[in-house]
Amino acid sequence: MFYTAGKFLVGYIGIIFLAYTFQRNLIYLPFGGRPSLPNHLTGIQNVAVVASDGVITEGWHLKGEGRGLGVTLVMFHGNGGHRGHRLGWALAVRKTLGVNILLTDPRGYAGNKGSPTEDGLYEDGVAALKWAREVIGGKMVLYGESIGGGVAVEVAKRANEDGNPVDGVILQAAFTSLTDVATGTYPFLFPQYLLIDKYDNYNKIDKIKAPLMIIHGTKDEIVPYNHGLRLYRRAKSPKMMLTVPNGDHNAVVFKAAEEYFIQVEAYLKEYIKPSIRLRVDPKTIFPGRGRSSTTTTIHRDAPGQTSQASVPAHSKGYNTNQEKSNILAATLGVDTHLACEALPSKDSPASTCPYMS
Repeated sequence: MFYTAGKFLVGYIGIIFLAYTFQRNLIYLPFGGRPSLPNHLTGIQNVAVVASDGVITEGWHLKGEGRGLGVTLVMFHGNGGHRGHRLGWALAVRKTLGVNILLTDPRGYAGNKGSPTEDGLYEDGVAALKWAREVIGGKMVLYGESIGGGVAVEVAKRANEDGNPVDGVILQAAFTSLTDVATGTYPFLFPQYLLIDKYDNYNKIDKIKAPLMIIHGTKDEIVPYNHGLRLYRRAKSPKMMLTVPNGDHNAVVFKAAEEYFIQVEAYLKEYIKPSIRLRVDPKTIFPGRGRSSTTTTIHRDAPGQTSQASVPAHSKGYNTNQEKSNILAATLGVDTHLACEALPSKDSPASTCPYMS
């Protein structure tokens, strides 16, 4: 009996040791090499950004058009893949809103030198914002996807501390902290003691002074929906949150279709640039998609007031890989059944979004 228990203990300690030693190999998944642009695309510039420690990272600047000129989304993507996997999203956003987009890869990704770490990604994020301000100019909105949300929060916090805050922050499927995600998934590994990179967004988000938009799916299997709610409650006004019914982690935008563009436009128009308008009807990006008469409620929390607006919901979503591929081929990149921004009294969104289970 003691022998068996001893073997189990040794094995468990071995697992803990391996998890600690190779944790960054589990966190950062930079699969794919250096992405290339299709020859037919225009208005996209290759850029090189130099961080304060000398690391050079590459990216793309998608040049804005029309009323979107003067607004730049500085995008920090998630832990998997590279900027090429977000190109469809970037093309669709530029097509519909006309904004500039700076889409970069951090160190260790897409052929960039160096190894990804929390501090390293922060330095790359600061450098990307600096490049955008110096080269593009105008209003800056940080857009963080998943772990990139941690970069956006830190960069926005530093900008505040430097006396030059950004104009807005959008967080898509962001977590309260990487420690919270790991603890919920692998509690037996005691990640609160083992993790080196923590991305503690919860204790930073109230330091952001810029208008905030949070997008999160109720069926996010990697970063549970409660993370988005907690960040929203913690953040200061002005802020808005778009809840995506049945939206999962990697396809949260693939559940809202045109409503994604409508609500991002609403955020930009209300908080960033009142003159911005949708340049094309978002329905043209989702051919054949119908809309129902069902309405969902979008809440916006501004200093001293909360406004509401009803938005038509969709009758169906694109679910198969083939449908998604068709959309991407049409320069889409996003689809989500965007619905209700919730600020319920409890963690369950049912109090304000009764259609959600």
